[in-house]
Amino acid sequence: MMTHHDPPLTRLPMEVLDEIVSYLSVEYFVSLRLTCKTVERALFRQFSRRFFETRQCLFPNKYNLQTLLDISTHPALSEALQHVIIATDRSIFSNTGGIEHITHLPKSFPWWISRHLKHLKPSGDFGDGFGAAGEDRPLLSEIFSNLPNLKTIQLRDFKGPSDTTRVRVPDFPELSWPASEAYARDEFNDHMFAVVLASLADANARPEHLGVIFSGFTFCLRNLAFYIPSQLEPSIGAAVFGLKHLDLSLNLDSEDHPANNALFVQRFLVMTPNLVYLRLRFPHLQSIFHTHHLLAWLGRHAQSHLHEQPVQGRVQWMTQRVGLTPSLNEPDPVGLPHLQQLVLENFIGIPETMMNLVTKFGPSLRTLKLDNTAYLVDLHNKFEHRVNIWTPLLKHIAEQCDLREWSIGCPRISLPHERRVISTYTIDLLAGGSGVVSYKGDDAKAMLKATADDISFSWVYSITAARNGGA
Repeated sequence: MMTHHDPPLTRLPMEVLDEIVSYLSVEYFVSLRLTCKTVERALFRQFSRRFFETRQCLFPNKYNLQTLLDISTHPALSEALQHVIIATDRSIFSNTGGIEHITHLPKSFPWWISRHLKHLKPSGDFGDGFGAAGEDRPLLSEIFSNLPNLKTIQLRDFKGPSDTTRVRVPDFPELSWPASEAYARDEFNDHMFAVVLASLADANARPEHLGVIFSGFTFCLRNLAFYIPSQLEPSIGAAVFGLKHLDLSLNLDSEDHPANNALFVQRFLVMTPNLVYLRLRFPHLQSIFHTHHLLAWLGRHAQSHLHEQPVQGRVQWMTQRVGLTPSLNEPDPVGLPHLQQLVLENFIGIPETMMNLVTKFGPSLRTLKLDNTAYLVDLHNKFEHRVNIWTPLLKHIAEQCDLREWSIGCPRISLPHERRVISTYTIDLLAGGSGVVSYKGDDAKAMLKATADDISFSWVYSITAARNGGA
């Protein structure tokens, strides 16, 4: 019980005290907590929110996971923890055996280390993702089950003294090279994503935000990362059903160009019908093949059927050449009736795909962003025709959507080369002297219409070779 000797600070209502300390810097906040035990106890809730609402841990790292487990078992701190960031630790080599899966080494790699590589192998059994041996899944499951207010799970590159976009050998810290040069495939992040999904299902967790943010095409999730065994579909489906915010970094590259290179991604999106925000990040300067099957499927209405009669003539030839043959091997499209924000990073596609997307999501869509670069591939015209296919698309977007914010990063037109199969013409957009056009405000719709009339192209092309062919 407080006495008349208690200082005024200790007699303040909790709400007033919380409001005061919310303006303090970390230094002053910590100093205030050291005033006395009464103040320290009064500020504990604010302390928990400020320092434990968001926590980051490295994966795989048993010490980091153990620390996160300790926080999750604390009666007060577990209530405060809402956002968990799991960062990749790409120090994955140890002196424990042979290595066969490195396809080639950088030219700058020291010749004298080649003998040592025969005694290296990845540390940790990554296995098949869901069935991988190790303690990561049960530990994460226990952590997630201990967090009643868990809202966000984010997977990303670790940014620290040792950038994890590089491969390092722990016993030889002077040896380091870009992982994208050393691997044809990178299964590490695929495994991590699979383990996180399974752990959320085991814990009966219901997060609202799921983000996968990786740099470089080598580290983005592949289609196979979204494969979910049938026995786990009900539990994982329940875990992601309530997602409101989804951010994915995807690399849908495929050497054999299957009929549908995004089948498992599509099946995963079917499990997330309540999304309000969707961001899809694609690798820079990939071909239209890498994005088409996913985006074309996303833009179709539920129970819609593909055209049975293919297009004819030059368009048919172009469509087949760049890998856009319709696929019958796909699930029924997801509806996403609540989608308000759609962000496509490094978008490349035909105008019909984008028109279908905005027609489908137009009633609810308030933000549309085509970040970094945006390519429209023209299959109908030749370069000498100089047809501006962006203007009608932007007008269509303005008519279909009641936007409050929009942006188009470095808009371009790409035309498949007539003779050089793996090349495309690229024409840059000129809009007010800038390669980026954007706007935010109540009159965003009117500004988009005005921009559609103002844009012009240089029609000075560059020939770009696309990965694995295509446009």
